[in-house]
Amino acid sequence: MFPVPVPVAMAQALVFDLPSNPEQYEKLFLQLGGCAPVSTTTSGSGAGIQSSGSWKFSNPMPLSILCRLLCFTPTVCYLMGWVGTNPTSAVTMAGLYYFIGGLGMVIGGMTEWVLGNTFPFVVFTVFGGFWLSFTVLQYPMHNLASAFPEGADSPVYNKGLMFYFIFWTMAIAVLFVGSLCTNMIFIAIFFTLIPTFAFLTAGYGALGNGHIGFVMTMHEYTFWISFSLQS
Repeated sequence: MFPVPVPVAMAQALVFDLPSNPEQYEKLFLQLGGCAPVSTTTSGSGAGIQSSGSWKFSNPMPLSILCRLLCFTPTVCYLMGWVGTNPTSAVTMAGLYYFIGGLGMVIGGMTEWVLGNTFPFVVFTVFGGFWLSFTVLQYPMHNLASAFPEGADSPVYNKGLMFYFIFWTMAIAVLFVGSLCTNMIFIAIFFTLIPTFAFLTAGYGALGNGHIGFVMTMHEYTFWISFSLQS
């Protein structure tokens, strides 16, 4: 038998010396790897016998982060008016919002729940719901603005969106405080999302007052900052 190389032996020692507390794991890595409870079988005498293995699960965090980026990045490009686009171009993203941003992040969140990770479960499930609700606002089939005489230009409609983003801003601020005990990925995401949603709130409030030019300028600068920090 060949001797174990020194670096390999040191790595093995490091792995076995890692803390077994799930909370400590979550602080050390992006996410707890996770495994299901060890299964048991029943022998003929009725006594439970513990099996030697466990069910391993993959890390769902990359799925949720990728789903978010695939929806967030092109949406920011539309809101900044790149290559002749404008906010109405988000209609082309309806399928992506439904199945990647909504369904993908909810699946990632539910997988985190299975692994016993409360904070990522709340974050990914809530933001999956955000993308689903955002799709309802953007998709022409729902045509929510038709309930107002002036359509999407109605001050009442835009003031309603202002309150929609106000409470999202408050929720993100709470999640940012909670992320301070997790990892840098969550901290960076929520740190940049707070001003993004705050300016969206102010923008729709100003739009309700008829200040269209101010709204477009503010949205453009806001998403330039958010895009730069999260890239």
